[in-house]
Amino acid sequence: MDLEEGLAGVSFGLEHGVFVDNHPSEVRVCSENGFEYRIKGNRKEGHGWSCFPCQNLIAVKRAIDIPAGYGVYIYTFEKKAWKKSEWRPRRVCVRFQHKSQQEEFVSRVEQGMSSPRRPKSILFLVNPVSGSGQTLSKYNSIIKPLFELAGVSCDMVQTCASSDEEHVFYKKMRHCVAVGSRCEYDGIVAVGGDGVFFEMMNTVNRVCGESQVPCRLGHLPLGSTDAVSSTLHGTRSLFTAAMHIILGDYKKVDTLQVEVYSGRDTELSMKNTMTCFCIAATGFMADVISSSSMLRFFGPFRYDIVGALKLIQNTPYKCKIRYSHSEKTFNGDDERAVQCHAECSVCSQPASTDMSHGIENRSEWSAEIEDEFLSVMIMNQACVSDKSTHGMYKYGHLCNGEGVLVMVKKCSPWLFFRFLLAMSTHGLSEHVGDHVQMVRVSKVQVTSAQDDVPLIWNLDGELQVCHKLTATPVHASLPVFARGIER
Repeated sequence: MDLEEGLAGVSFGLEHGVFVDNHPSEVRVCSENGFEYRIKGNRKEGHGWSCFPCQNLIAVKRAIDIPAGYGVYIYTFEKKAWKKSEWRPRRVCVRFQHKSQQEEFVSRVEQGMSSPRRPKSILFLVNPVSGSGQTLSKYNSIIKPLFELAGVSCDMVQTCASSDEEHVFYKKMRHCVAVGSRCEYDGIVAVGGDGVFFEMMNTVNRVCGESQVPCRLGHLPLGSTDAVSSTLHGTRSLFTAAMHIILGDYKKVDTLQVEVYSGRDTELSMKNTMTCFCIAATGFMADVISSSSMLRFFGPFRYDIVGALKLIQNTPYKCKIRYSHSEKTFNGDDERAVQCHAECSVCSQPASTDMSHGIENRSEWSAEIEDEFLSVMIMNQACVSDKSTHGMYKYGHLCNGEGVLVMVKKCSPWLFFRFLLAMSTHGLSEHVGDHVQMVRVSKVQVTSAQDDVPLIWNLDGELQVCHKLTATPVHASLPVFARGIER
């Protein structure tokens, strides 16, 4: 066999007649750097090598459409220079002179790609009416072929299609968490907008009950805003989000456990428990979602139209708010003012005892406020989206075990516009204005202070009407496919 072989892997020099993308090249595969090549002429020491770590490769396939020699296609990605969190596909063609070279190369690359983190089977929950209504066609033309190329088995269930489909998904979830049964999927992925992720997350939690979620959840963005994907992956790029899933990226993230009551009296009213990923909001944010539901044909622009109208109306809501301060401590002000990112030190800290038990029956609250508010928001994530590229809460984290309560008291439309502008352009910090109060919290309760008038809530884009809502951040409660924002 005409090749140089060692402990580091296998390498082919120029004398072996190897071509990469029709250029004579040196090629090597090693455990440290993965697949590398250097085109003839780029011989300067330390320069000219193009490197693709094996753990970043989608697939390696033997080419059958190359007329001369023995070809191999390497499917991978490259990061955009101006936005590292957004990836684009890349295919590299390697042509060998001998069959033995091809087989050895493929074998070494496949060994490097092998990882227990990578999923082998995925259940996709597809909402065919999300975004522009092309979700199903994009699943069949883009998503499914990409995952099958990576060797991932795909199973799909539609949501919002029929009660039968809903029953199929619920039945599959019941099977996944059955006592003594091993989950047949390595992950469950929502395809659509934020609403389908909310539906999937709550269905899985409802089926699991007190048990842990049996596999990772994911989101492929094809909705109008896709705040979930932007927060998890730092982008709305469908390819990038799919790659994070294919490569088996793993994180545990915080959720917001929400209890809603149909009446003011907690003992007499009906209670419903749900889980949010990003935000629970009433007032302006809920009014925009509620009024824009009839204008879906405008696409994402409908939020701008309705938002402008609601800003002019400037409608306040009388609420009674009780909250408990977060007991999380920071290592100085520098850690407090850190934006979340892929290698975030704040998110890697273990949960304290107080954070890790979910909703608690506390007899005392840190503070109680009753006033008229234009907006009340409870966030446990940065809530990144196209409308707020730095996040609605600039220093929100995927996994730090606390939430932030934002209360905007009744003020002029101009002051409220300045608040919205600050939130959109650079994200909210703890110093916004006298009419805005921000508090780091471990538990919040909001009750309508108007007789027989419930509040409308926006829970991750889904509407809920209730008289009383209690929300508690739960630390590291949801396993997901994600690596965070690459800054």
